[in-house]
Amino acid sequence: LVDWDLDSVDWDHGQSVETFVENAFAAGSGSLLVHSWPRHTADSIGALVAAAKQHDAVFVELDEFLDSRDTPSVTRSA
Repeated sequence: LVDWDLDSVDWDHGQSVETFVENAFAAGSGSLLVHSWPRHTADSIGALVAAAKQHDAVFVELDEFLDSRDTPSVTRSA
């Protein structure tokens, strides 16, 4: 289980790509929650990645992320 800090609000089917990206950066930095089922989430990922690169975001694989966090809210399963 990985807790998230930021909510993209991608479950709101009425939001635009621009709103999706704004929501992703509204609260600063952290772990962004996105869902796999909203079609517009998949349609918005390219814009999100481009905006994240402009904000000097660092992308890491999950194992590296988990290794970098020392919090009880992160649990690794075998």
